[in-house]
Amino acid sequence: MQGSEPEKILSEVIAEVRGRLESSHPAQNALRSAAEVIKHDEAEMALDDFSRIIKFFRVLITAAEYEKVRAAAQGLDMVDILEETDILPFITP
Repeated sequence: MQGSEPEKILSEVIAEVRGRLESSHPAQNALRSAAEVIKHDEAEMALDDFSRIIKFFRVLITAAEYEKVRAAAQGLDMVDILEETDILPFITP
C-alpha cells in the first residue's frame, strides 16, 4: 500500500504542519516520527499518531489541512480516530 493516496495526503499535511512550526517546537520530533511511520507502510498508525500529536501539543491546523486528513482517514477507513481524539478545537479557519 506504500505510495497510496491516503499516505501521500497524510505525508503532505504533516510536512505542511512541520513547515509552519518553529524548529524548536516540541511537536517537531513527534511529527517527524509520524512521517517516518508512513515510510514503513503504517499510514494507519501515522494517522493515529498525527491526531494525538495535534491534541497533545495543541498544534493548530487549518481547515483545509483537516479536510485533507479527513479524506486520508476515509481512504484508510479510520475516520473514527479523528472523532476519538477530537482535534476539532485545534482547527483554524
